[in-house]
Amino acid sequence: MGDPAANVVRFAKAIEEEQPLLLRGIRELSVPSLPHAESGLHRIIREWGMALPIDIYLFNKGILFAPMCLPSRILEFYLCKKPHILFGGFDRNHFALDAFLQSFWEGYRYEDADHQVFQVHGNRLHRCFPICIYADEGRGLRKAPIQVVALETLWGLKTFSACEKLAKARGWNSQTFWEASDHTGRGSSLTSRLLLYVLPHGAYKKKQKHFWYDTFGAPVQDLAKLFTSGITDRNGETWFPILIGVKGDAPALNKIGNFTRSFLRIIGNKGVCHLCMAGTPGHMWEDMRSSASWHGTICQERPWTDRNPSCVLPIPFSLQEPEKVFRSDCMHLVKLGVARHFIASCVVALGDWDIFNGSAQSMASLLELSHSDFVWCCKHEIRQTPHLKLFSKEGFHWPRRTSYPWGGWKAADSLMLARWLLLVLRQGAVKPDGTGRSGVTYLSDPEKGHIFRAMEDACCSILRFFQIIHKNGLLAQAAADSVQLFCQSYTFLAREFSKLAKFLFHLEPALHMFRHVGLRIETILRTGAPAVISPAAYLTDLSEDFIGVCSRISRRVAARTCGHRTLQRMLIRYHLEFEKLGL
Repeated sequence: MGDPAANVVRFAKAIEEEQPLLLRGIRELSVPSLPHAESGLHRIIREWGMALPIDIYLFNKGILFAPMCLPSRILEFYLCKKPHILFGGFDRNHFALDAFLQSFWEGYRYEDADHQVFQVHGNRLHRCFPICIYADEGRGLRKAPIQVVALETLWGLKTFSACEKLAKARGWNSQTFWEASDHTGRGSSLTSRLLLYVLPHGAYKKKQKHFWYDTFGAPVQDLAKLFTSGITDRNGETWFPILIGVKGDAPALNKIGNFTRSFLRIIGNKGVCHLCMAGTPGHMWEDMRSSASWHGTICQERPWTDRNPSCVLPIPFSLQEPEKVFRSDCMHLVKLGVARHFIASCVVALGDWDIFNGSAQSMASLLELSHSDFVWCCKHEIRQTPHLKLFSKEGFHWPRRTSYPWGGWKAADSLMLARWLLLVLRQGAVKPDGTGRSGVTYLSDPEKGHIFRAMEDACCSILRFFQIIHKNGLLAQAAADSVQLFCQSYTFLAREFSKLAKFLFHLEPALHMFRHVGLRIETILRTGAPAVISPAAYLTDLSEDFIGVCSRISRRVAARTCGHRTLQRMLIRYHLEFEKLGL
């Protein structure tokens, strides 16, 4: 297919030669030379107003360079041109915006009372808006990783319309603002994820790995300055972006935080959690009880060293508990984490007990028959199509009976599989003739009923947790009970199957981190907080979609100019998305 930019220029030149001065746009497109076709086209596209007018800054360190859009330039553009992106649909001049922002910070005070925003901007909280940093790796050219870093807004675009609807009955007050606040896990990822840069793996691999930290430090320093200097709009008002969270999967957070305690340190007694001392001597991270000893160690000791501190430490956050800025993502912790261990272990346990008629004969028959039951359930009961096409030893990472199984399916399949297991436990397996379920309720089994009931509790708690956080906007008071029930059910199952000498329900550090999600909600509610920011605010489901958009574009540009061209094309992509949505 060749260079698409060069093809456009060739086509324009051919039209101009055949019919000169036919259209002014054609004449302009025919001017760039073929070797510099893409540079010329991007200049023309920007002149025509078909790309966001955000300047690209070239960060360099020695001979290495990284094109990026600095947070100050990005936020200035959105604040002046598209403020509804930053404020959940509110216009910058709307009469209720000040009260909306003020009510958010008054509620947030219950969670992070020592956040520096309250000391520095206590008298102008109505001019402060929250942001998050998101980082993850995508797949670039030749399947090499690319680092994508972006800013994320907190409120979904439907927040304003929901506020208007509630305000008709209740008025514009704090309760209206909190109940109407929507998270950014719905809609287009481009309306809440603001790209900073894309860094190809070649720029930070092997001996050049320090460049990853140098590049990440550039937007961090810019955000640190904005905390005090702010951004001035056309009316002369100064607004302040305030960091409230860093999002990403566990490897990304570990890299940004330079953690000395993380899931990578599970072997030994160095600690597995950046929030507490779990995993160190005297503090078992597997303990999910309300009286676990690690509860008293939360945020007592920094998870990094003074010599190698967190990358985001320059941005003002909390002086007493700076590690809280690293937020837990329940998609990776649960759907792609402990839920895959739980579901795979349940399938193997049920198959071993011949729940699926004939499944106890061999590993192959267990996987085949249980999958047939799942397929029937998806077709006739759940009425959804899973990505998962079969159960296999490879897919379960289960080469032998002495291995702990865990699934390799996509995040969306985890909840479908949990719904299926619930039906099997309550109504039995599908009949051999496929006319329906057997109607056997295993929950009342005299020998194994306690195990089946624990499986049921775990399935229900997962489904209820995600139902709560997805359907209740930014409010999540009821989610804590589901977290505790799942964690306690899982550890109970691990203990019971250990007694049976079966390699099932492997205890994972993700389970401990998930317990922290519920513990955070419980702790805030005990302070009398009117509302709690939902774990949905820190989900990365839609962020993964954003990573996919950036990755696909990066694979369609030259490797030498990957970072620059990806940014330029993303600015066009943003413009087209906003036009499509009428923003």
